[in-house]
Amino acid sequence: MNNSQEHEYVDLGLPSGTLWATCNVGASRPEDHGDYFAWGETKKKDVYDWDTYKHAKGAFDKLTKYCNKSDYGYNGFADTLTELQPIDDPATANWGNGWYTPKKKQWYELMVHTLGTWTTRNGVKGWLFTSRRNGKSLFLPAAGDSGYGNYWSSSLNTDSPYYSWGLGFNSGYCGMGSDHRLHGQSVRAVRPAQLDKNCCPEHEYVDLGLPSGTLWATCNVGASNPEDNGDYFAWDECKTAAANWGNSWDMPSKEQWEELKENTKSSWTTRNGVNGRLFTASNGNSLFLSAAGCCYNSRLVGAGEGCFYWSSSLDTDYPNRAWGFYFLSDDCGVNSYYRVCGQSVRAVRPAQLDMNCYPEHEYVDLGLPSGTLWATCNVGASNPEDNGDYFAWDECKAAAAKWGKGWDMPSKEQWEELKENTKSIWTTRNGVNGRLFTASNGNNLFLPAAGCRGRSRLYNAGSRGNYWSRSLNAGNPYNAWGLGFTSDGCYMSSIFGRSCGRSVRLVRSAHQN
Repeated sequence: MNNSQEHEYVDLGLPSGTLWATCNVGASRPEDHGDYFAWGETKKKDVYDWDTYKHAKGAFDKLTKYCNKSDYGYNGFADTLTELQPIDDPATANWGNGWYTPKKKQWYELMVHTLGTWTTRNGVKGWLFTSRRNGKSLFLPAAGDSGYGNYWSSSLNTDSPYYSWGLGFNSGYCGMGSDHRLHGQSVRAVRPAQLDKNCCPEHEYVDLGLPSGTLWATCNVGASNPEDNGDYFAWDECKTAAANWGNSWDMPSKEQWEELKENTKSSWTTRNGVNGRLFTASNGNSLFLSAAGCCYNSRLVGAGEGCFYWSSSLDTDYPNRAWGFYFLSDDCGVNSYYRVCGQSVRAVRPAQLDMNCYPEHEYVDLGLPSGTLWATCNVGASNPEDNGDYFAWDECKAAAAKWGKGWDMPSKEQWEELKENTKSIWTTRNGVNGRLFTASNGNNLFLPAAGCRGRSRLYNAGSRGNYWSRSLNAGNPYNAWGLGFTSDGCYMSSIFGRSCGRSVRLVRSAHQN
């Protein structure tokens, strides 16, 4: 176990590096229930209903924050907030910066990359998650009534914004669901992956929720706090300066400066007696850049009036110049400057979390020869055990398109590759029958035996799985190829009639953006 600000965490070797607290917020040991919080509230209370809920005016359709649909907002209110801001996060508010309530996709990651079992620890019932990678484990007590556990995520249910996502479990089930925001539920905090020792933990960053996920350092290179000007560098010296911060730090590109400008609101301000520009993001976080001026020959010019920050991008039209970011009291933007000038450097690092998730759809890497990545859920499902929706073959492409760029139907060859490069067994997971495909790298894929639909009836649910491929049966175009399985084995079939309703499990290429 490790300790951060007196709160212990466990490293389960998850792909994102997420570190999970060993106790609930409000608890002193793993088996304690801890406190209960309405979603978006930071204090426990005696009564949990709409009248006492902080972010509504007494009813589910009178929300005052975290409401993407005006039908549920007070007097038509709507905003774009879909994840808890730090000010409303019970983990952050009670445990301090660095801790936060896990996102929906982090709960999914935990379930996919661990083995879950119902157990009793020191007389307390709960769910034990054991890492498939390093064998370490995480215990969540069933802190609700009748042997149930309910844990909030930080993620709003955007279809019904008076609900939010969370993890629920009992002795026979563990999965994601959504619940009324007013209810008091447990919170298990997480924190980002530990920084590599070469990354100098003393160099803090801020997550502005940018589309690229870029994290911005809170200080200039050579500075000890956000208001310090730091050092000045000619452009050719900047890479070395950023490298001194460690392997993960780098110079921002021209495009990253432009992204910062386009996705924040900036204002000229004075902080602790230092002039500069404050960039505030929609998630409530902000970045301060001091008006450090610039150096030319032996002179410091414009300090307190504006500043010039280098990017990593050369001006290819004028290679004696490079791109940078400037600001004055009334303006900011990108421009190119002579490389010999001494300007400030604000380093960046990649997104801390790569959740193996393309718009909330997670995948598993089975180490297949083609590099194909398989979705962990069926189309229309919210967890790996859900059957999801059923589609006629001609409807599948449209269903895949709704998942976004990069997702596609598996071909006949990709299903065959899955069969040939894994070991599969018939099993029951959280009360659901299906087939588990385990790869040589230890990762696995579960396909529920969802049956199929013909006319208006559902056939063989729980005893048979039928999954479409995108490959037509060229010899009989009324049919298409697919994977079928029972408790006895799995097989490829070309006699799947295209009008039947069958399951869809999507794939994407390795390293696809």
